Amino acid sequence: MKHKLFTTICHVIFLLLLLSACSPSDADIATAIAQTETAKPTTTSTFTPEPPSTQTPEPTQTLTPTFEPTPTLALPDVVQQTYADIEVILRQDFGDNSNLSSFSPTGWIADGERLYTTSDYALEINGRNSVAFYDNKTISANEAVILRFRFAPHTTFSIGIDGAALGQRIPAFQPGFRSITMEFRNSPLAYFNSERNSHPSRFEGDLKLLPEVWYMYTIGFAEGKQFIIKVWDPENPEKVLVYQDQVNDMRNVNIFIMWVDRNDTLHIDDFTIIKFSELK
Repeated sequence: MKHKLFTTICHVIFLLLLLSACSPSDADIATAIAQTETAKPTTTSTFTPEPPSTQTPEPTQTLTPTFEPTPTLALPDVVQQTYADIEVILRQDFGDNSNLSSFSPTGWIADGERLYTTSDYALEINGRNSVAFYDNKTISANEAVILRFRFAPHTTFSIGIDGAALGQRIPAFQPGFRSITMEFRNSPLAYFNSERNSHPSRFEGDLKLLPEVWYMYTIGFAEGKQFIIKVWDPENPEKVLVYQDQVNDMRNVNIFIMWVDRNDTLHIDDFTIIKFSELK
């Protein structure tokens, strides 16, 4: 029994010695790890950074605002000789209405049918709309209207200003009605009209008005209720008709207006309103 136990103990001791001899030391393990790390393949990055750009940047464009010059309207010499310190505040040549043939030009109102713009960009007033007036701007002291006009044969017409109340035209011969106008019935006369009376006056000058000829016209309203009307031939401006008077009964605010008789025709163009300091 003791012999078997001794034999067993001897076997165990022998196995332990054998395992100790076979187990690697810490130094052996460290050496093996180092050899393994050395044996690993080295990975080399293939990324190559792009070289910096050598392109020259385009210069930044600096935008400089440009402004269209305000057109200077060349007014006729007769106008320059009539009014001092002129400032144009409105001009209408009716060319902007060529694509709006179904409408009256801006600012214009007619008693009757709409107003027409002709093929040569003039405003037509005829017997179907016998009264036409400009409603976008009243005429007050030190303001004037300038325009061109022509009329058909045998036409009766008037061009002038009617007094206004609260910015509205007072209809002819109604209470408060006042009017200063050039009226043409075979020859021109200057008229001051009220609701009850008409006072005709002759123009100074020897210009004879003929149909289908373009003439120039101006009517000015100055401080002190001074009025002036001039009509002249632009081809021969020495020939001019003049009417000037003080009309104390006229209103301070007025509306530009035109009238033609039935079946008659009047054309105007280059409708202009100016300010001025005084009559010359």
